[in-house]
Amino acid sequence: MAKKQAHAKPKLTLFEMIDGFFEKRLSLFFILSVVLTAVLGFYLFEVRISEGGDDSGYIESAKKFMDGVAYPGFHGTFYSIFLSWVMRIVGFKIFLFKSTSYLFLIGHLFFFYYTFKGKISSTVLVMALLISSVSSELLYFGSQTYTEAMYLFLQSALFYLIIRHYNEIKDNYRLILKNWWTVLLVGLLLFTMSITRNIGILVLGVVLLYLLTEKKFYLAGYTLISFILFRIPFGIYKSHRWNIHGEDMSVQLNGLLLKNYYNPSQGKEDFGGMIDRFLENSQIYLSRLFMSGAGLKDPSNSDTSVIVTVIIYVLFALAIYFAIRKSRVMRFVGYYLGIILFVTFVILQQHWGQMRLIIIYIPLIFILLPWGLTELGKVKKLRLLQPALVLFLIIIFFKLFGFSVNKAKANNDVLMKNLKGNKYTGYTPDWVSFLKMSEWSARNIPEESMIASRKPSMSFIYGDGRGFFGLYRFPSLAADTALARMERLPGDPYILNDRILRSSGMPREFELGMKRNVEAFMTAGDTVYSVFYFPEEYIPSYQSLLQQYNIKVETDLDFLRDRISASGKPGMAIVPDSLINLLHRNNVDYLIRGNLRLNPAQKTERVINTVHRYMYYMEQKYYGIFSQTHQIGDNNGEPAYLFQIHWERFGLD
Repeated sequence: MAKKQAHAKPKLTLFEMIDGFFEKRLSLFFILSVVLTAVLGFYLFEVRISEGGDDSGYIESAKKFMDGVAYPGFHGTFYSIFLSWVMRIVGFKIFLFKSTSYLFLIGHLFFFYYTFKGKISSTVLVMALLISSVSSELLYFGSQTYTEAMYLFLQSALFYLIIRHYNEIKDNYRLILKNWWTVLLVGLLLFTMSITRNIGILVLGVVLLYLLTEKKFYLAGYTLISFILFRIPFGIYKSHRWNIHGEDMSVQLNGLLLKNYYNPSQGKEDFGGMIDRFLENSQIYLSRLFMSGAGLKDPSNSDTSVIVTVIIYVLFALAIYFAIRKSRVMRFVGYYLGIILFVTFVILQQHWGQMRLIIIYIPLIFILLPWGLTELGKVKKLRLLQPALVLFLIIIFFKLFGFSVNKAKANNDVLMKNLKGNKYTGYTPDWVSFLKMSEWSARNIPEESMIASRKPSMSFIYGDGRGFFGLYRFPSLAADTALARMERLPGDPYILNDRILRSSGMPREFELGMKRNVEAFMTAGDTVYSVFYFPEEYIPSYQSLLQQYNIKVETDLDFLRDRISASGKPGMAIVPDSLINLLHRNNVDYLIRGNLRLNPAQKTERVINTVHRYMYYMEQKYYGIFSQTHQIGDNNGEPAYLFQIHWERFGLD
């Protein structure tokens, strides 16, 4: 009898051998990624609050919510609510608040691993895990009280439920009802994501679109119902408890559609402007921020590249093409990233380009793009692409790892001192003075007196949870608005060139007495004019005084209009009484005036001068209204001052 011929096993490609290596050690590499995240996350941990103010703002919102003072509706609603629960349990412990982000980051890895395990190439999964675990940009958010770590955790949990459970549920309403807990969990995650970040509401649309394209119509309907089951009661709660009606995001969405978020007078963006936004943001977030997050670009380099952006878009298109044809799992990833990033690039103002707005998607990008390239590498003539990709990803891993290790070494001294109780180590001298003044003021000024601060949320943190009134911007009026208001005032205006007035030789006490009647200071180019409205009984004496010192006076507001028009610059008006009224109305009795650097990297004469300007223009009309109460920091350094406002001196108390 003839022997049966043995069938030779097909020869494995280099990539298949590499993939087999990772497949056998998948659990080991997962544990390694968790250890790397935990260790590097600890050594990169920032105990102190960042100077930007957003992280302290979330904590302040949580405290106000816990105390029943205010609903955290501006941004990060659910995150602030979550922090308020933590605050109730552990008290006002900044380190513990930050530690929740550390745990969220590690938790994200667990969901991420178990979502894609066995669903995609082990090589792609391992490299995505390792790259995520050593990215200092990602690890940064493991010690910040920002929404990023929580949102990343919620996002990964959602992907786990959709890919591991939803994809296995047949579109039969009886089978769906048997999996009611999964549907409820998905609805809860969609709801919490929608009130954690504004873009989160779009995730509901992505999930429904995916289910409909997979012809899971019943499941799509039940998912929508599940979301509504959480959304409607929450809306009722907001309405009855906080008297808030409608969606939190409506005001912000209207703001996002403006040409300039901070200057609504410029109007809303048109279709062409939205196209420009998309193109510019694509370059900012893909060719600069993503490349920096991938270790392929120096973070300090703010240059963008059309070529790099186009290449990344081609890779996205390639991956989504293969996903639509070959993989239900990757279809969901592709739909999610494609829709979310497109909308993000359209609605965000270009000057907001920040890593935190794209960082939560980077782990998924490192799944989708390499997966697409491995699929392309299955073409016989392109097989070398697969091992070349693995080598490229390994290079990225070691670059990111080295960068994170260097940052960890640099952070070590500050971290150790912070952990030992020195909460000011790591701040520049200007911030040390300001924060120490916030702490001193909170302890020494009576609770019934409100204290104004340029950085109120930072003062709140270092003032052990005491509220401060925020002076975020210096209020001014457009020239046309101010002139229209003054035209309705009784009497004639007296318009004086402010520089000429100050150099006229008029005794200081006369000048100060006259300025009690100033209505506004107006700019026309580089010239400032004081506009007075004198009481009728004092007009003759003031006219005589002005003639005595040869001070030219204009009495027609059209003079200002002409001067502003001739300057070629938009005029601006500062109304001292509007500054006074704002502070008095909010019971502000003290102000902290710091010397926070305009350029954080070095000490110069240029500082954030919002409070300085408040005080200057208030004193122009009400000289002597302030007195210095306390100082922290040397006069030759970058001191901070506390001033008391003496309302009683001018009958304003």
